[in-house]
Amino acid sequence: SHARHREVMVKLIDGLEVMARRDELITISREFLSRYPNSAEAIDVVQRLGDALVHKRKPLEAAAAYRAVWLHRPVAANRIAAQRASELYVHTGNGRIRIRAAQMAESLLDKLPPSEFTLRGGFRAVKEYRSISRWAEANFAAQKMLKKCPKECSKKCSR
Repeated sequence: SHARHREVMVKLIDGLEVMARRDELITISREFLSRYPNSAEAIDVVQRLGDALVHKRKPLEAAAAYRAVWLHRPVAANRIAAQRASELYVHTGNGRIRIRAAQMAESLLDKLPPSEFTLRGGFRAVKEYRSISRWAEANFAAQKMLKKCPKECSKKCSR
């Protein structure tokens, strides 16, 4: 592989996005993510891929792309991917798919340090589990949230 291959692929993705060539953008973005999943540009590329898939009316594929980046590397820099995947799963309205929204939100709670963002992930997990009548999972997520973010929870609840 050429030394500048990654850089050229990112430029190509830029050009395809500007030209609204979504089919090609989807193909090249997937190729980039398979070759360079740990690169600094991966989160930007997956966001572009997700946007293109949403424009093509493929929200579940977009959610799967965001989810894959988060599961591959669950670090704070990729938390937006997990949040976006959870949001896209919620909008399907299908209970079998919506459980993925709750699981993605709960994984934010599990993997990130205590913060306001982590707390929002916990609240989303509880809400989504409750919306599909998964009461035990909702209670478990709430307990984890209270244990992990006691300071953030007390601030949120006192407002």
